[in-house]
Amino acid sequence: MIFSKKYLAASAVSLLLISTSCYKKDDFSNMAESEWAPDFSVPLVNADVGVNDIFLKKDSPEKIVINDKNIVEVYYLSDNYSAMAGDLLALPVLSDNNAFGLSLANSGLLNQMPNGTKVADSLVLMLPYPLSGQGASNALPDSIWLKDGVLLADLKSNINQKVNFTISIPGASRNGVPLRQSAQVIPSGTPGNAHIEIALAGVLLDLNSQQELEVHLIAEVEKSSSETVPASGHFTSSVQLKEQEFKKITGYFPGLEMPIVTNDTLFLRIFKNAIEADILDFEDPSAKISIRNSAGIPLKSSLNAFTGFRPGAMIPPVNLSGTSYPVDVPAQTDGGAQGQNDIDFTVNNASNIGNVLNSFPRYMTNQTSHQFVHGTNPAVNHFLYDTSRIHVYAEVRLPLDGLSLNLSLLDTFNFEFAEVADEIERLMLRVIINNGFPSDGTLQVYFCKDGTDQGGNPVFTTLDSLYTGARPVLKSGIVNPSNGKVSKPTLSIEDGYLTGAQWKALRAAGANRIRIRARLTTYDHGTELVKVYEDNKLNIKISAQFKIKTSF
Repeated sequence: MIFSKKYLAASAVSLLLISTSCYKKDDFSNMAESEWAPDFSVPLVNADVGVNDIFLKKDSPEKIVINDKNIVEVYYLSDNYSAMAGDLLALPVLSDNNAFGLSLANSGLLNQMPNGTKVADSLVLMLPYPLSGQGASNALPDSIWLKDGVLLADLKSNINQKVNFTISIPGASRNGVPLRQSAQVIPSGTPGNAHIEIALAGVLLDLNSQQELEVHLIAEVEKSSSETVPASGHFTSSVQLKEQEFKKITGYFPGLEMPIVTNDTLFLRIFKNAIEADILDFEDPSAKISIRNSAGIPLKSSLNAFTGFRPGAMIPPVNLSGTSYPVDVPAQTDGGAQGQNDIDFTVNNASNIGNVLNSFPRYMTNQTSHQFVHGTNPAVNHFLYDTSRIHVYAEVRLPLDGLSLNLSLLDTFNFEFAEVADEIERLMLRVIINNGFPSDGTLQVYFCKDGTDQGGNPVFTTLDSLYTGARPVLKSGIVNPSNGKVSKPTLSIEDGYLTGAQWKALRAAGANRIRIRARLTTYDHGTELVKVYEDNKLNIKISAQFKIKTSF
C-alpha cells in the first residue's frame, strides 16, 4: 500500500495530540517558509508560571503572601505548643465509706409512735479536694466547672422501715439549681439497698476556703412496720466522685508549670526544593518568635536558642542579646483575648537575622521554656480552661524586595517520544517566552525519562538536551526604576534542533518527558535590586516542527 506524505504527516500529528496536554494553534504563525520547510508542526506547551509556581511546591506548608506594600513574601509559620491544661491537671477521685444512723431520740420516737410517723437524721462529709499535676500539689482551687464526671452513692438500710435517702452537695449546682437526688428503700423484712448516680457534666463546684467538698446524706425514715428500730447500726454509705474533667477552674496556682516541647523546627523549603539558588540575598528578611498564652495565669518565658541548620554548612545562630529574658506574657483575659509577647528579629533592631537567613538554612529551630507566675497573694484568683495552653510560633518572612538572586525555574511536561514514527529526519523545537519577571535569564530544554527511586519517589533521568554551547538568553521584563515593577514583558524566541539519529536514540531509551529550565538572574547582571510582585509571571510556549523523509 502506498501512503502519501500528507497522510503520514496527519497521522503523526494525531499521535502527538493524544500524547501531549497543552496546545495552541498559532505558536508557529510567525515562522516564515524561508526559515525552514517542515512537513508538519504541532504545539506542545502553553503555560503560565507565576510566583507560587517558582517558590512553592504542591501541598507546601509555607505561603506566598502580599504585604502592605503589595510586595510578595514567602511566609513560613510553625506551631509548637504545650499539652492542654485539661491534660495537665487531674481532678481527684473522692471516696468515703461511712456508717450513720438515727439519733436515740428519733429511734425511740419511731418505736413509740404509730405507722406513718416520719423522722430524719443526716451525715455531713467533708471531702478534701486536692489537685494533682505538674506543680499543682499546692494549688488552691476555688470554683470548678465540670464537663464530665459522675457521683455515685450506694446506701444500705439495716432497719425494716421505709427509708428515703437524699444526697446533696450545697456547693454544687447545675444552671443555678442545687445538686440533689433521692432514692427510696421499701421494707421487705431484710436490709434494703438504694443506689444514686448523678452525671456531673455542666455542674459548678464551689469549694470552701479549705478546698473541701461538703456532701450531705439525709435519711428520712417513715414507720411502716411494728418491728422495733434498734438504737444504732441503722445505715451505711459508700460515696464516690470520679472521672471528673473540668472545663474551667479558678483558684491559686503558685507553682504550676506547663511542660513544652523544647525544640520546635521550621522547615525553610525555599532553600531546599522550591528553587535552586546560587546567589540569594534578601535585603530585609525577618523572623519572629511569638508566645501566646491562653491560660488565665501570667507567664514567664525564655527563648534559649534560635538557630539555623543545613547539612554540611556553618549557619550562625541568631543573636538573642537584643532581648532580656525571661519575657512577660500576660494572662488571657476572661473575655477570651490571648496574652501575647512577640520577640522580633529584623535587620533594623541590630539582629543578625539577615546573615543567618542569607546563609541558606534549611531548618530554623528554637528552644523555649515557660513557667506560670501567679504571685504571692492567694486571694488573687486566676483561671484555667481545659483547652488553655501555651503556643509558640516560629515565623520567618522573606520579602522579595531588594532581592539579588540567581534561581532556577524547572518544570516538566509529558511528551511521548515513542508515538512519533521512524520517518523523522530532523526536529526543531521553538520556545517562545514572555518574561514578566524583573530578571534576565538563560534557557535549556532537557529530554528525560521518568522513574522512581528506592523510596518510590519520582526521579527523572536526563538523556539529552536541546541547546549545546552557549544557551539562549532571556531578557528581563521592562522594569520601571521608580517602583521596581515590570511594566511590560519581554518576548524571546529561541530555536533548537535534533537530528533524526538523536530522535531515534531518545525513543529507544524510553524518553517521555521534556524539562524546561529557565535560570533567572537579577537584571543588569545582578547589579540592581528588584521587587517581585504578585502578578509577575513567565509565559512559556513550546512548539515542534518535524521534517520527515520523503522517499517511500
